Amino acid sequence: MPLGLGNRVDARGRAHCSADAFLDRRIEFLDHATQRMEPAVHSEVVVRATDSRGDSVLAAAARELGLRATDQPEAPALLLVHDAEGFGLRPLRPARAGTVRVEFGGARSRGRLSGSLRSQPLARAVGIGAAPPHVLDATGGLGRDAWLLATLGCRVTLVERHRILAFLLRAALARAAASPATAACAARIELLEGDAREALRGCMDAGRPDVVYLDPMFGGSRRTALARLDLQVVQQLLGEEPDDPKLLQAARAAARRRVVVKRLRTAPPLAPGRSHAVAGQAIRFDVYRPDGAAGG
Repeated sequence: MPLGLGNRVDARGRAHCSADAFLDRRIEFLDHATQRMEPAVHSEVVVRATDSRGDSVLAAAARELGLRATDQPEAPALLLVHDAEGFGLRPLRPARAGTVRVEFGGARSRGRLSGSLRSQPLARAVGIGAAPPHVLDATGGLGRDAWLLATLGCRVTLVERHRILAFLLRAALARAAASPATAACAARIELLEGDAREALRGCMDAGRPDVVYLDPMFGGSRRTALARLDLQVVQQLLGEEPDDPKLLQAARAAARRRVVVKRLRTAPPLAPGRSHAVAGQAIRFDVYRPDGAAGG
């Protein structure tokens, strides 16, 4: 079933389409979703016709997403592919380019989660205490920060407005939920496909998150947070977009404790008024107090 704002997806990939149910639940909002409505896709996403004819799962996904099947895909189109590792996006240029995937519990995730999780800059910026907070990740993207937060015990509402990225997140959550090694962590993540500002306004009625997390595309943070191929694919889908201060305003209105904004370490703050920052080697997390709060 195609998903839109107010349609909720749980870790088993089940869609729930009730605005009332969405508002009634304590907070099940749910990566690189953004502050704007979905723009025109800069690169068309297609499926190779021969692949879809031989793979009923890929063919069903193409129908759900309204993707064109072609025997002669041309760059800068992106190929939606499906194999034993799940779904992914593959650029046609350069030749022999790899596949970009949403991986929850895969090799890439395990490598990132090595060492002390609570000492990582994101964990310190969010404020992981004895009772991990509920975090609304308003810019879901490939879901890597959301997975780290869920591994730390946070309940994560992951918002993604781009239909292709939301589809990949949904499929990865279903795979993670089916594995005993990752099912508990996947159960802490709730995905919402829709515009982040609408989601933030909606949670004022449904229940406010402790923390709102933002990773804006503009300002360079993804240039270091994503590998080169991942960055290329995300930029082909979303393009370069200017920061929207209204997203930070909506986040500060919705958060109960704090708003955390990811930036390149050398980039200027998204807006004045941050309470403090937690810096890593290349990335900085700026922390803002919620509107009307006396402390962060």
